[in-house]
Amino acid sequence: MLLKPGVTAAQLKVPLKTLLKENTSPDVQRSLEVVPMALKNAYLTMYKGIAGKMIVVFSLIALFILLMAIINFVNISIGNSLTRLKEIGVRKAMGGRRRQLIFQFITESILVAAFSFLLALGLFFLLRPYFSLMIGKEIAGLSSLPTWFAVLPVLVIGTTGLLAGIYPAFVLSAQPSVTALKGKLRNIKEKLLFRRSLVTVQFVTAIVVFVAAIVIDKQVSYFFNSDLGFTKDKVVTVPVPRDWTPAGVAHMKLMRDEFRAMPEVKEAAFAYEIMDGANSGSAMIYRPENDSSTAIAAARLSTDEYFLKTYNIKLNAGAFYEGNAGDSAKIVINEAAVKALGWKSAAAAINQPLRLYNFNQVLYVSGVTRDFHFGSLHDAITPVYFQPVEAQNIYRFISFQLRPGNTTAQMAALQRKWQTVFPDTPFDFRFLDDSLAQLYETETQMQRAAKAATVVALMIVLLGVLGIVTLSITKRGKEMGIRKVLGASGLNITLLFIKEFSGIIIVSNLIAWPLSWYLLQHWLMDYAYSIHMGAFPFVGVGVLMTVLVAAVIIVMTRRLAATDPVRSLRTE
Repeated sequence: MLLKPGVTAAQLKVPLKTLLKENTSPDVQRSLEVVPMALKNAYLTMYKGIAGKMIVVFSLIALFILLMAIINFVNISIGNSLTRLKEIGVRKAMGGRRRQLIFQFITESILVAAFSFLLALGLFFLLRPYFSLMIGKEIAGLSSLPTWFAVLPVLVIGTTGLLAGIYPAFVLSAQPSVTALKGKLRNIKEKLLFRRSLVTVQFVTAIVVFVAAIVIDKQVSYFFNSDLGFTKDKVVTVPVPRDWTPAGVAHMKLMRDEFRAMPEVKEAAFAYEIMDGANSGSAMIYRPENDSSTAIAAARLSTDEYFLKTYNIKLNAGAFYEGNAGDSAKIVINEAAVKALGWKSAAAAINQPLRLYNFNQVLYVSGVTRDFHFGSLHDAITPVYFQPVEAQNIYRFISFQLRPGNTTAQMAALQRKWQTVFPDTPFDFRFLDDSLAQLYETETQMQRAAKAATVVALMIVLLGVLGIVTLSITKRGKEMGIRKVLGASGLNITLLFIKEFSGIIIVSNLIAWPLSWYLLQHWLMDYAYSIHMGAFPFVGVGVLMTVLVAAVIIVMTRRLAATDPVRSLRTE
């Protein structure tokens, strides 16, 4: 509803309570609460707030990726600082002050951040169509952003440049003139622990993102590969013209039978629902020997007598509707309804009476279906009851179960038949598996985004390894020369560097594994049906990270291992 100017949502509470009191029964008033919600917040809170949680999660991932990039800048700046030490020594010897050097390095860092922002802006325009395709929604252009957003790039550039440049600036500017002129860094051992800690943060972030991508992928695959209790393959649904009268229902039965006679069609049924979670409402049902306070809520499906056959929903006991006048005294329920109503088995419910709230006629259970997922796997299976379409004379769709064969040819034949049966209605068909995929659109978007974030995180963390290995190689040339003179092979030198990183990898996994398990277990708890994570995502990611780091170290140390030790010692 659109509120008048000056009216707030809080002011609606009393009128809404009055409206319910005047138009509903006391039972409904006790069980129903109407809460006004702004339209802009509705999407963020529906489905247990999964959209809002996604925004928070991926905002945090973006911040951590930015932090990883800052850490890389710090490590690579220190690693490549040897070429600038003599410059620093000369400037200090010529009377340059430390604060001038600090200002210079921070300014350089901010300029790098500004250039990176311009490059990122270009990549935004270049990759925007790809990301729009990835998340299934058009990403807004810069022109649609509010005016205050123009201040954000300045803040990001300034903050990023300051955070990335402040540590290298203070470390390099603190070097004594004599030490800097010799091209050496003082106190490198003390600073190495800090930089390794930064790399550990990178590893932890990358491992958490990587494990999350695997778990999300497994959960989405579980959604699409689970047994839903009905057949979704080669099922086609089409909206039909509506004539919600007894004559309209009779006409639909004739049209349905024409489709059923086609050789391409295995079965056909018309109903108000298709198996996508959107039903015609719910009702309170209870056993007549009990009062209405024991009633349970059950979703209502208005279908014809061929609905179960079309979707291959199995009966546990009894029989479904037969399409005759006798159906008006029958009711068909699922196993969840049997349990909720207190019967011990499906067979025990057959021919037992049931009442619908505010409906005088007593109905008798003629059949019990096996449980099936009418909606998504976000929620547990709830009680369901079927009513014959003649009970309310409402229908929206006709569903076709196609026979095995060439689907393209079958759809062409179905369309030709449709044009003769419903010449004034478009053949707006949709395969059921596509409709079901929409139920998990948010998770599918999360799956794609997590994979992209994993690739970016891995690239950044490997650049971090590259930075710290570069620093180590730069400072340990003399040590490596001595080791080679004493008989160390190239493999021994490579293993020495790998050993240094093994501690970082072990610590990172010890931190990342419980953290990622906690976060992902909390995420999986939002689903009534979820996977068991197991050990594979954690162990697999740990092993893969070790292999990737080892590969980077081997590439970086290959040249060092091949260098003549005499040359290294003479240089030192």
